[in-house]
Amino acid sequence: MYTLLAAATIDGFARHVVAKYDDEKDGYAAWRALVTLFDGESCMISTAKRLRDKLYTTCLYVDS
Repeated sequence: MYTLLAAATIDGFARHVVAKYDDEKDGYAAWRALVTLFDGESCMISTAKRLRDKLYTTCLYVDS
């Protein structure tokens, strides 16, 4: 399992998550970390913050 995750993320954004488990080769722990990253509460909070920041910086112009 670990080898599959490492190969799948070798050039991607999530490589740093799987790399934490390089020494132990713990596929289950790496998979759980990936699930938390992409589906967990911290991801939702991060996404909500980014979207809120975009909304705050959006300017609407009204033609007069």
